[in-house]
Amino acid sequence: MAVEEIDRIVEVLERHSQRATYGAVGGVVGLPARSLMYGREKNPRNSWVVAADTHLPSGYSRDQIHPALSTNDAVISTPTELTTWLRERARINLTTPFAINENPSMRTAAVAIVVLHAAILLAHDWAHRSLGVDLAPWQIVFAYSVIVTAPVISAVAVFTRFARSGYMLLAISMFGALLFGVYHHYILISPDHVHHLPAGDGQDVFRATAGLMAAVEFVGVGIGVSALRR
Repeated sequence: MAVEEIDRIVEVLERHSQRATYGAVGGVVGLPARSLMYGREKNPRNSWVVAADTHLPSGYSRDQIHPALSTNDAVISTPTELTTWLRERARINLTTPFAINENPSMRTAAVAIVVLHAAILLAHDWAHRSLGVDLAPWQIVFAYSVIVTAPVISAVAVFTRFARSGYMLLAISMFGALLFGVYHHYILISPDHVHHLPAGDGQDVFRATAGLMAAVEFVGVGIGVSALRR
C-alpha cells in the first residue's frame, strides 16, 4: 500500500512541478523519511522528493534530477501541507498517519485529560475501598482494560506515527468509561449508585469523583473526535 501511495504522490508532484520533502511524503504514507525512497530507482520522476535542508534529492547525479526541478521555488515540507495540497490540487485523499501528530495542542490536551482522569480514578478507587463497594469480576476486567489502561496507551500513541489510532482509542475508551460510569453510578440501583452508598467517610469523595470522571470522560471523547476530524 505504501509503495502504491508513493507512486501516486510522485506522479502528481511531477505533473505539477512540485517538490516535497522526504519527511512530508513519509508522514503521509506512514514510513520513516530516511528509508522512504530506499530501493527506488534514482530517476527524474523520483527526484521531486527532496531533502529538507538542500531541497534536492539525496544521492542523485545531475542527469538523474528532473530538469524542471527548480522552476517552482515552493517546497512542501510537512505531511499536513502535502495532504492538503494533494486534496486541493490533485483531488487525492490519503490517510495521513503523521499529519494528525503535528498538532502539539491536541497532543497536550490528550495527555492532560488522561493524566487528570488517572488522578480522579485513584481517588475514586480509594473511595470504593473505603466504603467496601466491590466490583464483579467482569467489571474489574472492564475497568482495568478500558477505563485504566486504554487511555494511557492512547496518550503514548499520539506521539507516534499511530497518532490517529491513538486519538481513536482515546475517544472509544473514554466513551466506554463514560457509559459504564453513568450506568453504574446514576442508573443501576446498587451499592455503586451515588445515592445508595454504604455508610462511611468515603461517600463525599465517591460522589465527587463519580461526577468528575463523567465530566472528564466526556471531554476526553471530545478531544479524540476533534483530533480525528482535523
